[in-house]
Amino acid sequence: ARLPDRISYPMYYQLQRRFGALRSGRIDPTSRLQFGIDFCKKIGELSRSPKGATFFEVGTGWRLNVPLACWLCGAERVITVDLNRYLKPELIAEDLEFIRQNQTQLAGRFRGQVASFFDETRWQRLVRYQSSNTHEFCEMIGVEYHAPGDAADTTVPNGTIDYHISCNVLEHIPSEVLSRIFAEAARILRPEGLLVHRVDHSDHFSHTDSSLSAIHFLRYSDAQWRRLADNRYGYVNRLREEDYLAIFAESGHRAAFVESETDHRVRRHLAEGFPLNNRFQKHDPDGLAHTASLFVLVP
Repeated sequence: ARLPDRISYPMYYQLQRRFGALRSGRIDPTSRLQFGIDFCKKIGELSRSPKGATFFEVGTGWRLNVPLACWLCGAERVITVDLNRYLKPELIAEDLEFIRQNQTQLAGRFRGQVASFFDETRWQRLVRYQSSNTHEFCEMIGVEYHAPGDAADTTVPNGTIDYHISCNVLEHIPSEVLSRIFAEAARILRPEGLLVHRVDHSDHFSHTDSSLSAIHFLRYSDAQWRRLADNRYGYVNRLREEDYLAIFAESGHRAAFVESETDHRVRRHLAEGFPLNNRFQKHDPDGLAHTASLFVLVP
């Protein structure tokens, strides 16, 4: 992370590609497609529809599976914005190959959970698609990719977005920037629009080190955490569920629905005297045990 951009980004990608989560053979779009299904399902439960809608995604990442799921549920257009141009054609190609090889199982997810939205014609176009051209693929699925781009300062006209979404991105953004992003969301969202955001509250190092608790990083002061992980690849803001709700409210959004995932091991760790830093001792133990949240907000 300390290297110049022209060296740092390619090196980080190659490390991830050879030794990390992007290793060939580990590419599996299922979870991100499922998150997209979950988003569209919640939209339907609130008497809205993704069909013909315009989505705005905060944080594209390496691949396009959440926008792809939205397109398969009828989205007309997905504007996706990222500070860094991470999108990789070879990863998209591997995702598409996985989809072709597992099309019965994956189509069954859509038919079983969002049958009223699932577009069978688009699905057939997808599984037959063979080009390796990322621009052509984005055009086919109605994606507009902007990177580098700033979700807090867009050129999107007022009141033109139906759904403002993100998946496991907000935890990597400082709180003051989140406030600006959601103020901008208030400007670009239609009055009847929705915001649907999934946040991972857990210590991300615990994903690959089973010896760490999901709240392991809450033992450190802000100064200690900055020394350990305040860089472009390791940064996590450590905000808890109630902190996000406060930011959303200050930006003009009300929570219509919050679905929390609870890690019961965290409750046990806290009961056994887990050493929380002072910053986090004000939080209710039940709230600290929420390791992920799906927020559905209305303007």
